[in-house]
Amino acid sequence: MPAVIPIAHDLWHRPALEPRRYNRHVRPIRILMLAGLLVWALCGIDVLGTLASSSGPSAWAPLVAWLLFLAAFLCEGASPGRIDFRAALIVQAASALVLITTSRGDGIAGALLVVIAGQLPAVFPMRTCLSWVVVQTCLAFLPSIGRGRPLLVGVGALAYLAFELFAVGAAGLAESERLAREELAAAKGRLEALHERLAATSREAERLRIARELHDSLGHHLTALGLDLELARHLATGDAAPPVERARAFASSLMSELRSAVTELRADSGGDLVARLRSLVRGDGRPRVELEVDSKLGEVPSNVSLALSRIAQEMVTNSTKHSRASTLKLTLKETEASWTFEGRDDGIGTDSLRPGHGLSGMRERIEGIGGALTIDTRSGLGFTVTATVPKAARA
Repeated sequence: MPAVIPIAHDLWHRPALEPRRYNRHVRPIRILMLAGLLVWALCGIDVLGTLASSSGPSAWAPLVAWLLFLAAFLCEGASPGRIDFRAALIVQAASALVLITTSRGDGIAGALLVVIAGQLPAVFPMRTCLSWVVVQTCLAFLPSIGRGRPLLVGVGALAYLAFELFAVGAAGLAESERLAREELAAAKGRLEALHERLAATSREAERLRIARELHDSLGHHLTALGLDLELARHLATGDAAPPVERARAFASSLMSELRSAVTELRADSGGDLVARLRSLVRGDGRPRVELEVDSKLGEVPSNVSLALSRIAQEMVTNSTKHSRASTLKLTLKETEASWTFEGRDDGIGTDSLRPGHGLSGMRERIEGIGGALTIDTRSGLGFTVTATVPKAARA
């Protein structure tokens, strides 16, 4: 049958772990779960009636199919992302076909086809969903045509096909709306991360501008004043000498304080690092960013502070764009020998990590100040990045 071709292609040649369409998002919605369980329970009445009125091995086939349908229907909800949902759908379809062909004619088993149809858009593209419902409807009702009354069977098949198409359309709309919400949440997260990065960059630029102005303008005038006072000290005699000496000392002290102020403006302290990390914290959106800072955290050198803050920004961006995590926890700790920064999310993770520009940049930044970066991720277990910088490498 031609309709089988797109199903076979998308079943086994479509990327098995495409994050948007597969894995942890393929669980049925609660309403579908309740409806499916209700239909399954109603089918059980027919199955138990067949078992009570018949004997022999063939009488057990409907019961086995009935139980297999339930197991396949519940397996993804019980262990999201760890069961191949395509295989579960195939088991459901096979079980439904057995129940339909062995039913006593009340037609309730056909409603299982509608339950299956409602799950298809979470896994397959719409073309494959439509082909699937056509094929399973034909397989379910074609054997009944040979038993007589083909017109009645055809009308019943068309009626079930209409219900299945309605279920596919409704589930497809729900899936599209869910994907749109995720895209919006991801875009919002990227925008927030970009805003925080821009704000941090603006603060740094303003501090450097003020430092340059103080050094170039005020520093120049104080230097000129100090030179004039030094000359006046050598020329002053009598009662004028002590005040000139004090003025020269004051000018020298003021110049020293100016140099200290400029140095502090150019430098980054531990408090600045914590402030930068706290600017990334957000309780809404995806992911929710949480921060835990060592209460004994002391001063953090400028190069270490800048590197760790940039890594934190990159982790927020990556979690928002790629991992689809609900929570990202940032932890900053200090020991006698090192500073340790860790970011851990609860996203989908991966078994085949291929570092891009972001991860490579983080590693280069940390190794550039004498530290080390480790990455730990597995499919279904999230993503963890740990940066360790020895205090011996602070220079």
